[in-house]
Parts: sequence; structure tokens; C-alpha cells
Amino acid sequence: PNHMGMNTIIEILSSESGRKELVDEIEECKKIIAKRADILLPELKQYDLKHYPYDKGFFVTLIVDDAYRVSESLMKQDIYLSPLSEKHLRIALCSIPTGKIKGLASHIYSACHNHH
Repeated sequence: PNHMGMNTIIEILSSESGRKELVDEIEECKKIIAKRADILLPELKQYDLKHYPYDKGFFVTLIVDDAYRVSESLMKQDIYLSPLSEKHLRIALCSIPTGKIKGLASHIYSACHNHH
């Protein structure tokens, strides 16, 4: 299976148009993720939801009291965040549509403070 993937990469990178298209697509993806972060980070601050410093990248890691419980609570609302440990919950900016980022912090805040 890797051979086909490797051949595809070779084909893309061996042509000027293929390289340009790949670079353009990567830049567009970076812009999408940056836009999502620009929506999410102020909302996290608004709700005083602590997270590790974020500059860029696919993930924002929250610092919470009970990541497994919070994750289970959010799953009931079709919000899927990954607990990394008891105290860390990962938001994958790369997998949540931009339209679903707005208001996400509110749901996380509620899940963090709902101990039922």
C-alpha cells in the first residue's frame, strides 16, 4: 500500500505545477486552521478555559479537572474532543468544521462545570 502513496508523491513533486498545487493547498489549509483558532482562542479566554500556549498547528490542548468525564459529556452533544490524560483535553482544529468552532468553548465550559 505504501508504494502507491510514494508514487503519488513522486508524481506530484516531479512537476512544477504539481508542486505549486500542493504548496497552494497546504497554504489554504493553514489559513483554515488559523481562522478556526482565531474564533476559538478568544472564546476560551472569555470562559477562562486554560490551555497550553498555541501559536499554530492542528491541536489546542486544554487543561481541565476531569478530561474523561468532560469528553463523555461532550460526546452526548456530538462534540468529540480527545482526553490525553486526566487533566488534558485536545481540540483538533483540523477536524472540526469552521462553522462548529463558534460556541464550542461554551459547550466545553458547561461540560467542565456540570458534575452530574
